[in-house]
Amino acid sequence: MGIEDPEHIVAECCAAGTPAVAAFRARRLVVRAAFAGCGGGRVDLRLAESPADPPKVDETCHVTFQYHDRSLIFAGGVVDYEPNATPPVLSLAAPESVTSEGTRAAFRVPAGHDDAPEVDVLGDDGVPWHASLVNLSLTGMYLRCPVDHPPLMPDQTLELTIRMGEAQERVAGVVCRVEHDGVAVSFPDPASRDAESPVRHVLGALERDWHARLRG
Repeated sequence: MGIEDPEHIVAECCAAGTPAVAAFRARRLVVRAAFAGCGGGRVDLRLAESPADPPKVDETCHVTFQYHDRSLIFAGGVVDYEPNATPPVLSLAAPESVTSEGTRAAFRVPAGHDDAPEVDVLGDDGVPWHASLVNLSLTGMYLRCPVDHPPLMPDQTLELTIRMGEAQERVAGVVCRVEHDGVAVSFPDPASRDAESPVRHVLGALERDWHARLRG
């Protein structure tokens, strides 16, 4: 559904430096970002890292972000990209509309790349294996899996241990989608949303790391 006054929403997010996810769906590129400024028909985003394959002018970028406890999204064409800025700056055409249609029930925080947390996976077959965390929310996660991982089926229950440095958090999940190199997992237990849930602990650590990278 459409959200009224996209100009006001974008301006508010720029003033707050709201974290966001910039996705170039055609080539499956996802970059952590934050709103940096707007005006003159454009929106500037600070990127946490400079993609190896840089954004191109007129390429469509989908920006997902959290606004007043809602997960919103807009699409904008690339106007400019400054890879040598610190941090890199991506400029998009200001959106004519911002929507909530098609977004997930909870905002997903990207986990990074080379330093992404590892996840120990244990299925009902009792065979343990390892995956890399791609993104995480209060309602689920997406994992990048090794090519030789055990077979997974929708509705299969998994025991997941998320390892971040020396810290570990354990949570139960249910497979909801299997792809060639990854798996989407949901957290059916409402306790995953509680203030002291393991999922919240990991989300907090990822968000602190995200902001530290943006400031650096």
